[in-house]
Amino acid sequence: INLFVVAGETGSRSILCAWTGDSRAAYFSGSDLHEFGHLSNDHDPTSVAERRRIDQYGKEKGGAFVARRTTQGGALGPWAVFKNTPEVGGLSLMMTRSIGDARHSKAIVPDPEFKRIQVGRQEIVRCVVASDGMWRVLNANAVREVLVRSANADIASKWLALEAVRLHG
Repeated sequence: INLFVVAGETGSRSILCAWTGDSRAAYFSGSDLHEFGHLSNDHDPTSVAERRRIDQYGKEKGGAFVARRTTQGGALGPWAVFKNTPEVGGLSLMMTRSIGDARHSKAIVPDPEFKRIQVGRQEIVRCVVASDGMWRVLNANAVREVLVRSANADIASKWLALEAVRLHG
C-alpha cells in the first residue's frame, strides 16, 4: 500500500491510496474520529470482480482456477487461486493481486488499484495502514478507540499491534 497526501491551493488535501494485495488502509475523520471509510479493499477470490477476472484469464489462457482445496470429505479451507487443478498440496494464493508472487498463476497481477478522497482544510483525519491480520481481529470501533486515546501515531501503532496479537492469540 502506498498512501500519498497532497496539499491543495486552498488548504484542502487529497489522500491518494494505491494498493495491491490484502493489506488495508482506512481513514477516520471528524473531531472525535467518528467517520470511517475504506481507502482500499482486499484483492482476493471473494471479490466478485476479481473472481471474474481470474476466471476469464483461466478460460482464455489457462493456468488459473478459483476454488477451495478438496478432500474426500469435500471442500476445505478458504477460496484461493490455483495455477493447476486444485488438489491438496497444490500451490495456491489467497490473493488475486500481488507483487512478487510470479511462481503462482499468471492471473495474479501486480496492477494496483487507486482511490482518492478529498479532505477539508480544517478537517481532522487519521489514516491507518495495516495487514489483513489486524483488520480481521480489530473492527473499526476498536481501532477508533485506540486512535482517540493515543497521544501520537507511534503510540497508536504499538497499541494496535499489541492488541491484534493479544486477540489473535
